[in-house]
Amino acid sequence: NKKIMKFNYDMGATGLMLKKSISPKSFIESGVGTSYSGHLYSEKLRFNDIDSIRILPIHNISNIQRSISIFSSYQNKITPNSTIRLGLSSKILSFNLNGDAIDYRYLSYQNFMKGSGNAILNNIFIQNKRTISNQVEISAGLSLSNFSLNNETLIEPRASIKYNFSNSSSLSFGFGRHSQTEMLFIYYIQKEADDGTISHPNTKLKLSKSNHFILSYDKL
Repeated sequence: NKKIMKFNYDMGATGLMLKKSISPKSFIESGVGTSYSGHLYSEKLRFNDIDSIRILPIHNISNIQRSISIFSSYQNKITPNSTIRLGLSSKILSFNLNGDAIDYRYLSYQNFMKGSGNAILNNIFIQNKRTISNQVEISAGLSLSNFSLNNETLIEPRASIKYNFSNSSSLSFGFGRHSQTEMLFIYYIQKEADDGTISHPNTKLKLSKSNHFILSYDKL
């Protein structure tokens, strides 16, 4: 017997961004983007090289994920030393998962995994960048996110400070709290109770959170 395995990974993304000046000190930036990822795996069993027609499928699994993103931001230099930026974005997530495999107990090919779903991740943010002196620049902001699947809302602060030693060298330190979703199909995993009731316990799963600290030195 000879196994024939096939792996196929496809990824792609595209987008469009527009920028329009409102005044000499302000502008609006908007855009839309989409991404796709497909993971396909199949496994077949060939009984012998002579009889190539007798090929038995063993596994066939596909996981397709798509996203559409829309965003817009506004930036204004309110004073010679201060710039404010605010914006919003919305990301529509979807997946389609399917899995077939042979059941060796009955020697039949059956579907053991099937599901699809979608969710929306919304975000708004505000940021202020201020020049204190020729050497010191500071930046601070807040990000507010909401995940539609479990209605979790997060407020995430971010801040940084930069010291310019000269026109060609600087030292920066930044802090930010960030969150991200899991792969969408994880939230839709089903659990069957003894009475046959189906539930989705992972819809209550919170977003992954992390605190980032960054220290950098730039030399031109």
